[in-house]
Amino acid sequence: MLNRNLVAMLRSQDRKLSAALEESRSAFKHAGLRGDVVECAFREFLDRHLPRHFTVGTGEVLDLHDQTSTQTDVVVANIDQPFRSGIHDPGVFLIEGVSAAGEIKSRLTLDDLDDTLKKAAVFKKLRN
Repeated sequence: MLNRNLVAMLRSQDRKLSAALEESRSAFKHAGLRGDVVECAFREFLDRHLPRHFTVGTGEVLDLHDQTSTQTDVVVANIDQPFRSGIHDPGVFLIEGVSAAGEIKSRLTLDDLDDTLKKAAVFKKLRN
């Protein structure tokens, strides 16, 4: 059984992310703007909770064979990443310095799933 304090902390974090989603849905009609708010909230959540040797960003990931990912909502960079940008500023990341990457979807439709899987396939082709 999980510690009650841990459960309370996780529920609190869930409420914060849910509030950011609700705020973005009520404030913006444009899906891209709504998505930006949610992506920012999630990057901030990761940045607060990952070990300090990781940084969080967004942008493109590239390899030495001139292959580039699509725009990536969340990039978790490690200490081998020579390029740093602000948490919400689009940046360029070398694949060797990327520990994780992902897309943020607050609502996942079949079209979104298809698009995300295509982006994942492009990302998986990147080579160290």
